Amino acid sequence: MRVALGLACLICVPVIAEAQERPTRDAAGYLADVTGVWRSPDYGLLAEIRRDGLSLYHEAGGLCLPDARDAEAQAEGFAVWSPIEGPVAAAVFAEAPGGTPYLFEGATGVPGACHQKLTPAQRFDFAVTTLRQHYAGFAARHIDPEALLAEVRQSYPVIDTDDALWGALSRIFIRLNDPHSELHGVIGGVESELAAGEAPTLTAVGDAAAQKTWLAAYRDGILSGLLRGQGHHVGNNRLFWGVRDGVGYLNIVTMGAFDAKADPSDTQALEAILDEALTAFQGARAVVVDVSNNRGGYDSVSRTIAARFYDQPRLAYQKRPWREGHTTTTTSVVIQPSSRVRYTGPVYVVTSDITVSAGEIFALAMRALPQVRLVGGTTRGALSDQIEKPLGEGWRFSLSGELYTTPQGEVPEGRGIVPDTPWPVFEGRGHAANLAVFIDGLKP
Repeated sequence: MRVALGLACLICVPVIAEAQERPTRDAAGYLADVTGVWRSPDYGLLAEIRRDGLSLYHEAGGLCLPDARDAEAQAEGFAVWSPIEGPVAAAVFAEAPGGTPYLFEGATGVPGACHQKLTPAQRFDFAVTTLRQHYAGFAARHIDPEALLAEVRQSYPVIDTDDALWGALSRIFIRLNDPHSELHGVIGGVESELAAGEAPTLTAVGDAAAQKTWLAAYRDGILSGLLRGQGHHVGNNRLFWGVRDGVGYLNIVTMGAFDAKADPSDTQALEAILDEALTAFQGARAVVVDVSNNRGGYDSVSRTIAARFYDQPRLAYQKRPWREGHTTTTTSVVIQPSSRVRYTGPVYVVTSDITVSAGEIFALAMRALPQVRLVGGTTRGALSDQIEKPLGEGWRFSLSGELYTTPQGEVPEGRGIVPDTPWPVFEGRGHAANLAVFIDGLKP
C-alpha cells in the first residue's frame, strides 16, 4: 500500500533534476527560504512551514481540516526542495533527492476555516468534494459521480449524526470498489473500516482462514513442485527463486519488507538476493518473473527490481495527479540499468487479478522492455498512490488520486494491465502445476 502527498500544477514544469534540489532544513529547523504557506490545488493541500516545524492542512470546497498524522508523517514530502522561477512564487518539494516532485505555489496564509470544527454534514461535503475533484477512477469504473451522489442523497437527505455519515459515505466507497480507496470511522467509540476492491481470485478462495491455507499451498507448490525442492524462499519470505530446466524463476509477493529488521522500503537485503539469483540465471534461455500473487508495496522497490533487466535507460511510465478539469504536471520515470548483476535475455512476467499497486508498477516498468512479454491475467487496476485525507473526529479516508500511463499513453487505472498473452494462472491444476507446464513449454 503506497501513501503519498500529491502533486499540483498551476505552472507546469519539467521534472526537477536531482542536482538542483537542496535540503529544506538544517540542524535547527526549516530554512528561511522555505518558510511560509504553500498550496497544492491539485491535491487540496496547504502546508504552513515554520522554522520550528510544519503543519499540513487539507482543503475542499471552502472547507478545511488539519492533517491528523504525527509531525514526522506530515513532513515526509518536504525533505528537499527547488524554487521555481516565475511571476508566481512556486516550489517543488520531494521526500528525497530524485523523488517524485510535488509542486506547490505560494499562499497568503492559513484560512480560519482550517481551525473550525466541522458538522457531520460538512464532513460529508468535504469527502464528496474531495472525491469529485481528485478521484482518478470514476470514468474507468463507469461511475457517474453526480448520479451516485443523487442516489446517496435520496437515501440520506439529512446527515446530522455519525451513523448517517457512515451510511452515506460507505455507499460511495462500496461503489468505487477500489483497493486504494478506503473509509475509516469511529462510531460510538468503536472503530469501523471499509476496504473494498478485493481480487476475484481471492474472494473465491474464501475468508482469512481459507486464504491462509491457500497461501501455504501456494508456497509449497512453488518449492516442492515447480522448483522440485531446489528453490530458495528468502527475503523475509517475500521472494522465491530457482532454476527449472534451464529457465530462471523469480517470484516476488510484495514490493518491500525483505528484511524484518529494516525499513520496509530498504533494498539492501533485496539487492543481495537479486545478485545471487541473477548470477544463477546467467546463461538461462529465459527468466520467468512471477508477480501473480504480488500485493504491492513501494514503487522504488519495483524500479530496483526492474533495473536488473534493463539494457539501457528507458522511459518506463509517466505519472501525474488528477484534478477535475485541469491539466497537471507529468513526471516521466526513466529507469537506468542496474550497476549490479543483470539479465537481459527473454523474460516472461506473470500477472493476475491479484497483482496490485506497486506490483502493477513493476509490470509497467517491465512492459517497456522489448524482450519482455506479460502473460497471465489482467491486473487489479489500482496503480495510484493511496492519498490519505482526514475527516475529523478520528475519521479518515483514502482515494486514488493519480494516473499512471504507459509510454504509449495507455491508462490502466481502474482497468488493469492487460497481458500480451492471456493465460490461466490459478485455474485448473493450480498455480505451480500451470507454471511448470508453461516453463516446460519454453523450448530452447
